[in-house]
Amino acid sequence: MKRFFSTSFIFLTIAMLILSAPATLSINAKANAKAAQPNINAWGEFASGNVKRGKSVQGKVIMDIPGGLHTHSNKPYDKYLIPTKLEVFPPNGVRVGAVIYPTGKIVKLGFSNSKLSVYEGRTTLKFNVTVPANYSGGEIAIKAKLRYQACSDSECYAPASKEVWLKAGVQ
Repeated sequence: MKRFFSTSFIFLTIAMLILSAPATLSINAKANAKAAQPNINAWGEFASGNVKRGKSVQGKVIMDIPGGLHTHSNKPYDKYLIPTKLEVFPPNGVRVGAVIYPTGKIVKLGFSNSKLSVYEGRTTLKFNVTVPANYSGGEIAIKAKLRYQACSDSECYAPASKEVWLKAGVQ
């Protein structure tokens, strides 16, 4: 009986270790992937400090891509590459025009025979915002979601998204 208990105990311990290993590896892989993500700073602003009722103003989302990194432009040359994309969510009654993306820089990197269209350094995505004449608030807050994939010359990181807010007083 004693031998049966120790054999069963050993078998049970091994089974628990085997079953818990994938969960531990999955958690560690997620933690490592998140830690490895490069810091691309992004913020939003309006071209002028305040927004006027019944008028349009230019909104901007600025990406600050560190040296040695790039993101694919909004129109990468390969359908398998993840484009930089900006979605803008205005409050009710406020209209937002189409996002105007800058032209990508054409580069050829060592890992590919093809040319790529990328963004490097400080990159500004623009759109027009029209506040209706009857807008009742004293402030406007527009949420934008920026999606991109940062890459170096030799590797790409997991795609990332950032929430960016543009806020201004309304006159």
